[in-house]
Amino acid sequence: MDEQARWEEKGRLARTGLAPLEFLMGKWVGRGTSHGAPVTGELEVRHLMDGTWLEARETLFDASGQVEHTDLCLYRFDVEQGRLEVVHLMGHAHMGRHPVEPVGRAFHWITGPAAPRLSIAATDEGLHMEVQFPGAATPAVTMKYRSP
Repeated sequence: MDEQARWEEKGRLARTGLAPLEFLMGKWVGRGTSHGAPVTGELEVRHLMDGTWLEARETLFDASGQVEHTDLCLYRFDVEQGRLEVVHLMGHAHMGRHPVEPVGRAFHWITGPAAPRLSIAATDEGLHMEVQFPGAATPAVTMKYRSP
């Protein structure tokens, strides 16, 4: 196989590897709670570049409509490692890079024992997202998103 064919195959494998996350695609609006307070949210997920990356941008708003939190997530299938992963960016110059594990019509980030766990699941109404901190009795953030 020549170099161009290998490059094309890598792209094909990367796009195929993203398939478990395709249910996220689109624009979503939601309601939920963040650290005990009611919030609304917007989530937009789209393909980037040649379709081998997914960009997910989420913004949460407090009850007065002010931005409470923004996340930018870049998902890809790492062909060399044979797994999905996320590069997670948020305020205060935070950046994390985590493996992503698909589970049926859902997935979660593999963040380690001391880090919060994020999970997103497809539902009949849209998407359900939770952020759970280790040892906490309830999720810190719960969002239910639907298509506008």
